[in-house]
Amino acid sequence: MTPTPALAAGHASGRGSRSAPLAMLIIGALLTVGGPFLGAVIGSFAMVPGALGYADRTVELAPSGTVRLEAEESVLLLAPVAELASADHAQCSAEAADGTAAAVTFEPASTLNTRSSGTRYESFARVTAQTDGAHTLTCDTEPRVIAAPPFEMGSLLGPLAWWTAGGLVVSALGVVLVIVGIVRLTRAKPAA
Repeated sequence: MTPTPALAAGHASGRGSRSAPLAMLIIGALLTVGGPFLGAVIGSFAMVPGALGYADRTVELAPSGTVRLEAEESVLLLAPVAELASADHAQCSAEAADGTAAAVTFEPASTLNTRSSGTRYESFARVTAQTDGAHTLTCDTEPRVIAAPPFEMGSLLGPLAWWTAGGLVVSALGVVLVIVGIVRLTRAKPAA
């Protein structure tokens, strides 16, 4: 069977099937709506390794503990909020495996506060390493002291931000597909 001249002319002018523009419209709508959501969900899961790494680097000093530090890297010493007044940075010391002393300086409580085992902790000192390697931290204070790395917002929330931005780019591509799908649908010849 040969096509009618009108039908052949319709295909030649680019007017024909509505399935391709309709598919573009549906896929574009799904990308527009789902892109940011999917980006945020994947970004949330991508934050987990950073959060676990932060938790793994937290050490209880009872009265001493060992942390691995690079030169010029710091950890904060924290004490329970209820006992913060009795925590004194002068009663703490830090020493590398080779005997090199690390600087222990006062740090305001506002620098870092966190929860550990249901107790709220605030910082009172900072230990800054002079050399690379394992450092033994000792605090001869009454309160239970923990050492934790400084909280860096960018390193923890960075994956969430990047994946969400990627989701927004996917959403923008979805909007383009929706627009192209609508234009192609309006130009398509209706089925007879």
